[in-house]
Amino acid sequence: TVLVSAYSLPGSTEDIIKNLKIDGGIDVRMMSLNNFTDRTNTVATTGLNDDLTERTLSRLMIGISGDVNKSISSRVDIVKNTRQYGTVVQSINGILGTLTVQNAYINIKGKSDLNIRLGRQPIGEEGDMVLFFGKTSNNTLTVTSCDAINIDFPVWKLDFNLLYSKLNENSAFYTDTDLAGLSIATDELLPKTKAKIFYYNRVIQNPVAALMDGVGIVGLKAIVTPIDDLSCTLEAALNLGTGYSGNGIAFNAAYKKELGFGILDAGFDFASGSGDDLATAAVNEGFVPISSDKRYGEVVGKNLAGMTNMGVIGGYVDITPSGFADSKLKAGLGLYSFTIKTTPAGIPVVTAKGLGTEIDIKVSYSITEKSSLDVSYGVFSIPTNAYYFALDTNTDAIAQILATVNIMF
Repeated sequence: TVLVSAYSLPGSTEDIIKNLKIDGGIDVRMMSLNNFTDRTNTVATTGLNDDLTERTLSRLMIGISGDVNKSISSRVDIVKNTRQYGTVVQSINGILGTLTVQNAYINIKGKSDLNIRLGRQPIGEEGDMVLFFGKTSNNTLTVTSCDAINIDFPVWKLDFNLLYSKLNENSAFYTDTDLAGLSIATDELLPKTKAKIFYYNRVIQNPVAALMDGVGIVGLKAIVTPIDDLSCTLEAALNLGTGYSGNGIAFNAAYKKELGFGILDAGFDFASGSGDDLATAAVNEGFVPISSDKRYGEVVGKNLAGMTNMGVIGGYVDITPSGFADSKLKAGLGLYSFTIKTTPAGIPVVTAKGLGTEIDIKVSYSITEKSSLDVSYGVFSIPTNAYYFALDTNTDAIAQILATVNIMF
């Protein structure tokens, strides 16, 4: 709808037709996941404790973009990600009822590199600790977006971004959820460094002033390349506002280099997000992001996002061997250890704070320039007397097999 209305703005038909573009992609994921909900093996003779999930899910994204004139452009993204293999055939009306117009926005380019984006749109970068709306890599192949006014403009060596978003509109009763933010980024002040500082404020409105819920997040993100082939990323954030005092930090070091045997891609991760101790009911000490997409490991990362009340340390090693399968095959190993920061109420003090350890084996193959196959096997092992993500002490391992075909067009 935004695209259609944008095309009614002044501009020649020739320009509109010439610059109309269609792109997108298809993702098909087969998943086998066992013990994720109960951490208890199935009793073979009775089927008791069975929580095995096996499904194949597809996601189709089609983007339509075009230029109205030199200053105005628009984009619409249509998504269908509700189809599971083996379910009944859908009618045309049934398919239309499950399509979503996930993004629909207009870009306006003004003088002095001013850029204004209006409408339903993606926000942030995939994997961001604090704020991300967009195409995710989780096991439900989710695509998120938000209604926003997004303004970018440069001043001197700094790039400013102003953001206002209506995350939830409730016209019946004034309990809307609003988001406002300011970020300042630069890649010119420090050598080999891209840095950004930001402040976001999310408010759940209420006509009763004492019931309004507002949380602020102030933080920074920096990407440093101290030497060739090495990139280090640091994210840090603090919660502000009445009733909030959480914090989070994430660090990644990624090394990629072509060696005699092929391409080595290795990384180290460390992350920590505070948890709510529940001792002070009026204050939430847990880290509260706006919409986190921070993910670690194949099992945990594909099923859960965020790092509130969690500590993570681990890494990965991927190798693309030269002279084998035309250098289209990549194999890797990942290892991550997860802990909780604060023991929740109802868990004995003696309970170990180790959530568990995850080991992943991954293989990727580039079928063509715009298509690939990714296969992974992950096991999440839970130590004895360890608290997981529920108020129990079940400790049978979680196992997951994923196979994903990605096609871009």
